[in-house]
Amino acid sequence: MRTSEIAELSQVHPNTVRLYEEWQYISPVPRKPNGYRVYSALHLKQMKIARLAFKQEFIQNNLRKKEFEPSLFIS
Repeated sequence: MRTSEIAELSQVHPNTVRLYEEWQYISPVPRKPNGYRVYSALHLKQMKIARLAFKQEFIQNNLRKKEFEPSLFIS
C-alpha cells in the first residue's frame, strides 16, 4: 500500500508515517524502482502499535526524548 493509504488507515498524516520510518519505529520500507514506498500489513500493525504507545504519556515522553538524546537508549 502507498504512504497515503497507510496514513489514512493509521489515522495520521503521511509525513508522520515517513517520520516513523526515519525514527525506525516501523521496519524498513521497500521501494519500487520509481522510489515510491510499498507498505505491508506488518507496517500497518507497527504504525498502530506506535500510535498506541504515543497515547501513553510516560512512553510518549521517552520516545520523543530518544530522538534528541539517543545515548540514553543505547544498551
